Parts: sequence; C-alpha cells; structure tokens
Amino acid sequence: LVFWLCHDLTNRFEKPTSIINVFIWMNVLIVIYCFIQLWIGPGERFKLFGLSEISMTRVRADGRLTGPFESAEITAQYFVIMVFVIVHQFWYTGDNSTRRALVLLVAVNLGLLVATGSRGEFLVLIGGSALYLWLFRRRLGPVRALGLALSACAVLAISSLVIITFT
Repeated sequence: LVFWLCHDLTNRFEKPTSIINVFIWMNVLIVIYCFIQLWIGPGERFKLFGLSEISMTRVRADGRLTGPFESAEITAQYFVIMVFVIVHQFWYTGDNSTRRALVLLVAVNLGLLVATGSRGEFLVLIGGSALYLWLFRRRLGPVRALGLALSACAVLAISSLVIITFT
C-alpha cells in the first residue's frame, strides 16, 4: 500500500524521479546507520561524542538488527518497501552507473533485511515480488520479468550469504 501511494504521488508531479530520489538518499543514510549499528554490536545505547542526547540504539542481545526504528520488524518492513521503490526507480534510470548503484543498494537492503532476522517481512517480500511482477507484467514483458526474478534470487542469495557470514 505504501509503495502504491508513493507511485501515485510521483505520478502527480512533473518530475517524479526527484521524489523517489529523496527516498533513495534517505535509504542510504539508514543503511549507513545500520552498518554502524552492526559494527558496534549489542549493548546499551551508544553515545555519539559522549553525549547522551546524541545516541543510537545497538543491535539486540540476540544479534538482530534493529535499525533507527528500534525494532527489528519495523526496520525489516522499511527494507521491504525500499526494495520495491529502488527496483521501480531502476526501470526509469537510463544511466548504467546509476543502475549499478541501485542494484548494489537493493543487495544491501536485502542483506540488512536478513540481518533483522524477521521471517514475516521476508515472506512479504516474496509475495510482494510476485505481485510486483504481476502488476507490471505488460510493461516488463515476460523475458524482463523472468530476468528480474532470477536476478533477484541471485542477489538475495549472495547478500544473505555475506550477511550471515559476518553476523
């Protein structure tokens, strides 16, 4: 529903890519936050510069990533939504270097989704992917849809292997 609302909102503006790009840049900041959180590990709140007013949460004691939302499930839901937003932007970007960066960002989002350890959102990602391919079947065509599905499986497998190895 959130993806569809974003899609509808961007269709109402003259330059919809600028709105999507704001979401993507915010995603980059959240990814950086999550990498810092994984790096510092579990424990009490981490005080940046020794100030309690500027602190960040750490991963849970069981090692699950909680992200800036302080909940593994909400962070996982955010990553699922952003995967669809980034993939949607991928189809409208003509620059090859930008497309590569978007694929890398999707891989990182999938890896961090695995780091949250949230099964429900992972199932939502799989079901949502099938729905995404069905909704955009005419625009993508069967060959591109199959290529997207196979590429997504490969990216998910590689990013999961990396994140599970290091967490």
